[in-house]
Amino acid sequence: MKTTDKDAEGRARKGSFEAYKKKEKRTRRAWHRIRSAVFWTVLLVFGVIGLLIPLRPTRSVNEKRELAHFPKLTAASLWNGDFFSDVVTWYTDTFPTREALIKGAGAFENLYGIRNEVIYGNADTSTDSIPDTDSQSAAPLLTDTAPAESSAETAQGSGAETAEADAGGTIGQTPEVAGNVYVSGDRAFSIFYFATDNMDTYASMINTVKYKVGDGVNVYDLVAPTSFGVYLSEDVQQSMGGSSEKKAIAYIDSRLQSNVTAVDFFDDLVSLNSQYLYFRTDHHWTALGAYYAYCKFCQAKGIEPQNLGQLQQVEYDGFLGTLYSGSDQSAALAANPDSVIAYIPSETNEETITRTDGSSFTWPIIRDGNELSAGNKYLTFIGGDQPMVEIDNPDITDGSTCVVVKDSYGNAFVPFLVGHYQRVLVLDYRYYTGNATQLVKDTGASDVIFVNCVDVITESTAMQMNALFQ
Repeated sequence: MKTTDKDAEGRARKGSFEAYKKKEKRTRRAWHRIRSAVFWTVLLVFGVIGLLIPLRPTRSVNEKRELAHFPKLTAASLWNGDFFSDVVTWYTDTFPTREALIKGAGAFENLYGIRNEVIYGNADTSTDSIPDTDSQSAAPLLTDTAPAESSAETAQGSGAETAEADAGGTIGQTPEVAGNVYVSGDRAFSIFYFATDNMDTYASMINTVKYKVGDGVNVYDLVAPTSFGVYLSEDVQQSMGGSSEKKAIAYIDSRLQSNVTAVDFFDDLVSLNSQYLYFRTDHHWTALGAYYAYCKFCQAKGIEPQNLGQLQQVEYDGFLGTLYSGSDQSAALAANPDSVIAYIPSETNEETITRTDGSSFTWPIIRDGNELSAGNKYLTFIGGDQPMVEIDNPDITDGSTCVVVKDSYGNAFVPFLVGHYQRVLVLDYRYYTGNATQLVKDTGASDVIFVNCVDVITESTAMQMNALFQ
């Protein structure tokens, strides 16, 4: 049979197509081998890095905590599987370059598009209805004064780590609820949930302390709201599943005995919320927010507050706080870090810090924040959370003394008290191990001042404070 030119052309096209298909198959195989090689190489490299114990971090700067330790092998932990579970926790928690990887993951997520309203975390969002304050009587005294379990981490005295708004500054947008850290634009908030038992125990503790120190000592209670309560409208707070901090603080005040002075400055802060009262990237208030609370304290005590214009102001830029780390290092927050503004007392800038082991040393009341890392600049105030801080004012010799019992919100508040007392004693209830009742008696303190954030008031923390007053 004679072959035509048309048949020859068809066979040629078929041969070319088959050659093309074979070439394409070889190319796909080559790329598959390359991708596989890259994948396994990266996996091997990270696996080797992960096994390099000297490179493993022991502390998270952003999260301000000690990372997991390698577990101790015991027969019990080996038998029930806890050992292997703890090894996995240690391996992931202390992986080299962990914080850089978290930051990179956050930056990658932001490539998805603009995210003006984001909530991070999976907090327990259960909340109680806030009782009517008009029907409340004073909370009973506490009978259980056994010391509560102390914090696992003791502060070291070296200064180491221990949105759209309206014209008034109130944010009125309602986000989707999904967790406990809400980021709106370049500002973050910690969502507040009310629990009746927590507030009742705290009020009982304050009443009990007043009973223990006696009628001759004034007891002041300052419960600080967070930016969640001050900057967000109550409608927005409730729409997110949170609770009204204004009503929560009013509830605590309603449960205090009449011989305790409740200093309520919530409305003052809301009326001034167009000012820089709270950090955008951290859960604390600024020194300005603390100053307005101090002014209300002075009003309650009947003294004249110091004028900010008469104090030396210092400013330290580049602060990225706890809400920044709690938001998976949000790129929006990172692009707008906070500034720490502090006011140095005119009388002295020196304090004495006493550790839990009894040793003590001098430290600045307001430290140079430029010496601190981005995540630790709140340590500018009184050296951070220390068991006990003592400040002596050389310009006052009348023996006047106050004892401040506080969480970290008190750190920015304390410097303003220096001009009113010869001696200011500051106790952090999480670390102080002495007898606060005896301290009040021995020093002749006239005032006991509680300064705590409403968001961290729990039954446990209230019992820790109560245990100080033996």
